[in-house]
Amino acid sequence: MTLVHRKGRPQVCPKGRPQVCPQPGCGKRFYLANHLRRHLGVHSGVREFTCDTCGKSFKRKNHLEVHRRTHTGETPLQ
Repeated sequence: MTLVHRKGRPQVCPKGRPQVCPQPGCGKRFYLANHLRRHLGVHSGVREFTCDTCGKSFKRKNHLEVHRRTHTGETPLQ
């Protein structure tokens, strides 16, 4: 399955039908190709974003960015 992103437009499933996660036993459905692509990381188990301070790792970059605030004391609106 190849999912292609068009710049500036979210790729919507053809004819409005959701795409189903190909992982056996999962069955989750997604109307946006990007959401399916992001979800597939759940099944891989790979945690490619690691905190330089404590070594904790995360599957998503935004989760690491939120975690880093625990070390700096920064709040989201500062």
